[in-house]
Amino acid sequence: MSETRLDKLRTEMESRRLDGLLLSDLTNVRYLTGFTGTAGLVLLTRKDAHFFTDFRYETQAAKQVRDARVHLSRNGLGPTAAVAANRRRLKRVGYEADYVSVHSHRELKSRLRASLHATRGLVEELRLCKDEGELAAIEQAVALADDACASAASLMRPGLTEIEVSLELERHMRLNGAQKASFDFVIASGKRSALPHGVASPKKLEPGDLVVMDLGCLYEGYCSDLTRTFCLGEPTPRQQRVYATVRDAQLLALEGLREGLTCKRADSLARTYLEGRRLGKRFGHGLGHGVGLAIHEGPRLSAKSRETLRAGMVVTVEPGVYFPGWGGVRIEDMAVITATGSRILTQSAKPASLPSV
Repeated sequence: MSETRLDKLRTEMESRRLDGLLLSDLTNVRYLTGFTGTAGLVLLTRKDAHFFTDFRYETQAAKQVRDARVHLSRNGLGPTAAVAANRRRLKRVGYEADYVSVHSHRELKSRLRASLHATRGLVEELRLCKDEGELAAIEQAVALADDACASAASLMRPGLTEIEVSLELERHMRLNGAQKASFDFVIASGKRSALPHGVASPKKLEPGDLVVMDLGCLYEGYCSDLTRTFCLGEPTPRQQRVYATVRDAQLLALEGLREGLTCKRADSLARTYLEGRRLGKRFGHGLGHGVGLAIHEGPRLSAKSRETLRAGMVVTVEPGVYFPGWGGVRIEDMAVITATGSRILTQSAKPASLPSV
């Protein structure tokens, strides 16, 4: 599998007339080699691949790294990679401009005999469409999140703090096979539910609160992302109305997903619906984003996006409506784009009426 990825990357190198490429982003390094440590650098040439790490990862790299020769560095990964590039008489070497500091760039430039050329998004483009193995890991991460969501909903009660709910979510997922949380959970209750990224706080749940719960975990390195909104007790008519409108917008967007649809158009499916109900101004973020080895990756489903959906992409669909001082509602599922539409991965219930817990 990784040979295919490396071959695709070499094709991109050829189109840019690069005979070498330095890869320093650890997520991209993992995607290409399988390495999961915190110190790794790849030098890819037209003929071979070299992986550089330090003595802490000698055993781990020997077990994990695929399709690249492993080198242990004593003088820093960049300098060691520069020596290897010089030995191979490389002339034009690309680097990941989004992940290289000014200091590292200067050091590379001083040590390399080759000319340095900035690249952006080469590996990220490969990561957009998931293969069967990636989808299997994502589906397992989604299943763990679904199960934890049901568990947390069953324990929510007045007096429990948002932090306690968050801890229970992570505990449940970790005990059932998750590596860790994929991000800091959003547990936002009452007026705090109007905060799209309202991470868990010491606030106690109170009767009548809207509770927005956004959670996810990692399984074999791949992420899940799920949001549900509950009411602690009997919902008010306004809470019920806002929830139903957001749910309808989300279902409409999910039904419209398909290969060839622009991400801007996908965003407009939900946005236009909410605007028609005078809630468009309260939907301030994009409809969704890609999910994979990173919790937020391409494509971006937003009004500013220029991307187009392709089969194999895994995206979130998460419209939300927020009223400062009152509260908010968001509903989020993950779906994989197919040749004929999409397949929803999330299985957590989202009833027509605002669920009461």
